[in-house]
Amino acid sequence: MQQILCFGELLLRLSPEAGWPARGSLSSYVGGAELNVAMALGNWKQAVALGTALPDNPVSSLLKDYLTQSHIATDTILAKDGRIGTYYLTPGQDLKSAGVVYDRAFSSFSLLAPGDIDYDAYLQGVRHLHLTAISPAVSASAAATCQALVDAAFVRQIPISLDLNYRSKLWKYGKTPIDIMPAIAGKASFIMGNIWAAGQMLGVAPEPGADQTMDPEKLAALAQISAEKLIHTYPNCHHVGYTFRFNTPDSQEGVRYFGTLYQQGRLYSSTQKDYTGITDRAGSGDCFMAGLLYGLYNELTGQQTVDFATAAATGKFYEKGDHTRQSLADVQHRLQSLNTISTH
Repeated sequence: MQQILCFGELLLRLSPEAGWPARGSLSSYVGGAELNVAMALGNWKQAVALGTALPDNPVSSLLKDYLTQSHIATDTILAKDGRIGTYYLTPGQDLKSAGVVYDRAFSSFSLLAPGDIDYDAYLQGVRHLHLTAISPAVSASAAATCQALVDAAFVRQIPISLDLNYRSKLWKYGKTPIDIMPAIAGKASFIMGNIWAAGQMLGVAPEPGADQTMDPEKLAALAQISAEKLIHTYPNCHHVGYTFRFNTPDSQEGVRYFGTLYQQGRLYSSTQKDYTGITDRAGSGDCFMAGLLYGLYNELTGQQTVDFATAAATGKFYEKGDHTRQSLADVQHRLQSLNTISTH
């Protein structure tokens, strides 16, 4: 069966609860941006696999069993000496916040090298390759492996999607995103992120003065300008998805959110809404990316795709952990409700 391959590091998230360590618990979750996309697609009955590297030990076996139960193929998980990467994040916080603490040095994924993969066998049966800007940020060898995999997929005419996730606490091996990401993006047919990430990582700067105080119509217009410049700069790209996620003006706890999708010369935008009572911000962008891929491979219109992706992303706000457990019916039900209400 032709499947979507999500390639990146599987992580264990440890979340100190209130009162820890004197009292309270340390909750654990399975995460990683690419895994989050795979989990959503698996929930929505799409053929999907996770490509990563894990050490050969009983914990890795438990993780593979969990993925299999979640309808994710695991034959693209490579055995590699090292460890499972972890990070610490308090509940409800954002991965971009100062509170995140990474513990990923010498992980199996960070030690991957291009020669570890037989690309003919690895890409057999793959209809689409998805990766993010997090993976090349982990280490120089991981970046080289990502580039080699993208090159191999491109030669085999496998479509590639790239999420421009930026993690300021990574990129510690002497390179910046602009040193690495343009070569990868140059072979991608689908790029997601936001107008600021496109500038920081790909050199496609947003229009001057763009900020969260603008109304959604102005931001959407800036999204179209940015997407058109990106496609001009990277002509293999045909689809550009952007999200706009800001704190609500009256509360640091609420989120003001909408998304856009540019393709075939037209911009599609979901309706901006405010969301309150949020449980966990982690993984919402990955849900949006998964929604875009779902729309692409299920022949949804551009508007249907961006609306579906937005419903999935904002539904993730109300789930604990990194990845969503929303079924296809859950997202469709939420999509219907978002057409009639302005908040959760």
